[in-house]
Amino acid sequence: MRTNLTQISSYTDDLATTKVDGLFLRPPTVPTIVAGDEISGHSASETKDKTSTLALNAKSVVRGGFTFDWRSGNVYDGYLDRIVPKGQSYIEFLQAKAAETQGTDASASNGINDIQWTLSNGKSLTQDYRTSDVTMRPLTTAMNNLSQAYQDYATNKAQYQGTLLLELLKLDVDLKDVRSNSMTNTGEGFLTTYR
Repeated sequence: MRTNLTQISSYTDDLATTKVDGLFLRPPTVPTIVAGDEISGHSASETKDKTSTLALNAKSVVRGGFTFDWRSGNVYDGYLDRIVPKGQSYIEFLQAKAAETQGTDASASNGINDIQWTLSNGKSLTQDYRTSDVTMRPLTTAMNNLSQAYQDYATNKAQYQGTLLLELLKLDVDLKDVRSNSMTNTGEGFLTTYR
């Protein structure tokens, strides 16, 4: 995601320098799924002890996704007790999260398809010019690069918040299940061996 954000920044800068007959693309409104997000910390290859400290500081959470500091805890101690709202069971919480994604198209909900690509003359690159117009190809390429960078970031953010963090919570649920539905017998005579 850090690479995606770097690409977004670079491709946004390209909008001002890519020109066709004096026309350039104005930077669009950043989609909500991306706006304000930052990656802090360093990758494993950037630290002496080879431990990654990268962290997503997100202004928004994908539908059905989660945001919590997984490094400060572990599955054994549990994450659910820290993130489930008071008065709600973890089952209700997880069901509500799953319901957020029902009947929604992820690409439609991230706002990327709704971006307005406005030229410096006020016209729309996507509505006032044909995509096959060779003269506008540099601007179309700049638009496509930035749009793809937004999409790549949104996909990776959904993978992180909606899939990977959910997998940690599923392990937490599995451990809760084992703890509540199993017993240990350590009394005398619980094990008989035959010779």
